[in-house]
Amino acid sequence: MPREVEIVDGAQIHALLASLPHEKAEEHEAWTRLANVALRELGTVLNIAATHPSIRPAAGAWIDWRLDTAAAADLPMIGADELAALIRLLSRERGTRIPIIRLWKAVGRWDAALATCLGDRDRTVRRAAAAVFAESPVLTPVAVAVAEALFAALSDRDGTVRKTAAFAITQRLPDDPRLPGAVIDLLVDREANVRKGAALSLCWLGERALPALARLTALLDDESPGVRDHAAMTLGRIGPRARPALPSLAKLLDSTSAFVRATATEAILVIDPDAPEGRLARSRAEHDRHRIVRQAVGHAEHRRQRPR
Repeated sequence: MPREVEIVDGAQIHALLASLPHEKAEEHEAWTRLANVALRELGTVLNIAATHPSIRPAAGAWIDWRLDTAAAADLPMIGADELAALIRLLSRERGTRIPIIRLWKAVGRWDAALATCLGDRDRTVRRAAAAVFAESPVLTPVAVAVAEALFAALSDRDGTVRKTAAFAITQRLPDDPRLPGAVIDLLVDREANVRKGAALSLCWLGERALPALARLTALLDDESPGVRDHAAMTLGRIGPRARPALPSLAKLLDSTSAFVRATATEAILVIDPDAPEGRLARSRAEHDRHRIVRQAVGHAEHRRQRPR
């Protein structure tokens, strides 16, 4: 880690940021000095970037680097407004994936700010906040405020936020009594991408997704191949108790998509390999010209031997 030095005020930071070139800033002399600026100056850098657009690329680079190298315990406490500004800055200058990756370590420390950002007016901020909880590998307890904000996000006007919040909830709050009902409602969402995401989210619940059986079965006739594929996958995760879906799953064996055929084959053979649909799926798979469909038979056998 670099040696941190004191900066008397924001004027020096401003001057250093302004002196950086737009290209290869890390090779400039000013970058060495900026690299030693304490992370507690994050708020100062955000304020400078907000009022001086020309400095935003350099500010984004500094924040990106600092968040990447800092330990979670070194993150300064910030409010929701500052966090929203940080997400917007990094999304604008460094790409949408960057703020998500950099903010993983903030889970557990910036929970209050992240929860508030789930209700921000800017959908970029809401999407990033939901994604932080959905994709973070940090296994810290989820605060009550965060849980409530995530469930509220299931009704967000933006489909990506709804889908991501559903995934975050099943990943981080699998034992919440509001599951699976709250996510099941999204299976009839107006956007195919949300229906697909909801089906995938329920997949993680295994047999606990049984209350979604009727709606998941109905999705096997969805106009979107991706929705059909994910619905079939989740029915397979439910296991033998999803037998009522076998006739509808068998229809997918005629799909023009090899991925859909493979998923349907695996699901059928996990649910009941001895049913007529199971025998049909095995016979079809053995003669399918796509290896992914043929491999589905072995995958199903493996899962039946080692159920989740």
